[in-house]
Amino acid sequence: MNVRKLLARLNPAAARYEVHHGGVPELTPQDIAGALGMIDDRLAREVFCTVWWPDGAQLNRVEVDRIVREAQLREWMRLRRELEAAKLAQHVAQDDIDGTYGTRASQRQALQRATDELETVKARQWPAVGPIYRAVRQAVLVELATPNLCPHCEGRGEIRIGERLITCQPCDGHGRVPVSDRKRALMIERDEAGYRRVWRPVYEWTLALCANALAD
Repeated sequence: MNVRKLLARLNPAAARYEVHHGGVPELTPQDIAGALGMIDDRLAREVFCTVWWPDGAQLNRVEVDRIVREAQLREWMRLRRELEAAKLAQHVAQDDIDGTYGTRASQRQALQRATDELETVKARQWPAVGPIYRAVRQAVLVELATPNLCPHCEGRGEIRIGERLITCQPCDGHGRVPVSDRKRALMIERDEAGYRRVWRPVYEWTLALCANALAD
């Protein structure tokens, strides 16, 4: 049983007028709604509903956006703290040289390591927080909710050749194909070069956050 598809039972049911002796279903909509309510992880619950029960998730669209926004801000602040720590480490290494503490060779090596680390940390920094972050959050949820089926195997992950089934090479058996940088750039209204240079780390981090929550 694909438990994700059970959320479809929470949608309004079509009216039925025929007479029958149906009986009690194995799982009622009340059972499914109750199970959702018992999920402690708010992000996992809201992303799960957004992807698999979009009609119901409309009621909590603001909530899921707020939760992901808070996660983005925490990561942004973590990266900034990391940058300040790297700057301080470089300052200390330079101060050691200026004050002639220790041996010259070890001082130069320490300064070079601190400088290299600072450049690495700088490259990991995210842009200033602004409205584009909301566009990223919305695009990520749309991407997760879109099948993106592999056109070669039509989502099956396998291709039949004669009597044999072989793994689909274009999608590596996953049945889905990754979304291109170009398409992601369009979804957040940026050019592809700008997306790759500036926004790809933010997008991929947010996608991994929500994809992991969905898997949980």
